[in-house]
Amino acid sequence: VHFYLGTPFFETMLSNKPSIVILNRSFQFHFDNNFEKYIKKFLKLNIVFESSNEASLFVNKNFDNIANWWNRRKIQKTRNEFCDMYCRRFETKKDFNNLFKK
Repeated sequence: VHFYLGTPFFETMLSNKPSIVILNRSFQFHFDNNFEKYIKKFLKLNIVFESSNEASLFVNKNFDNIANWWNRRKIQKTRNEFCDMYCRRFETKKDFNNLFKK
C-alpha cells in the first residue's frame, strides 16, 4: 500500500508486486495528460483509490484473492504499458552499467 506516487510505487509496479495507492491529489504534483490517463485506468482497476475507506474495503474484500486480482489480464496489460512508459527496464546488469556510465 502506497500513500503517494513515488519511487516505491514504480518499483513494485516494475517488479510486478500487487500494489495499491491511496492518492491524495493535494499532496501530489500535477500530472501530465498521459500520466493522468494511467491514473484513470488505475482507478477503474482498483490500483489507485482516492479514499482510504474505499481502499480498505477493497483490500478486506479481496485479501484472500489478491493474486487473482493482480494477475488479471487487464491489470497486467495496463501495468506493462505503464512500465514501458514510466519505468526503466534492464535486460542485463551490463545494460544498466552502460546506461549508468553514459
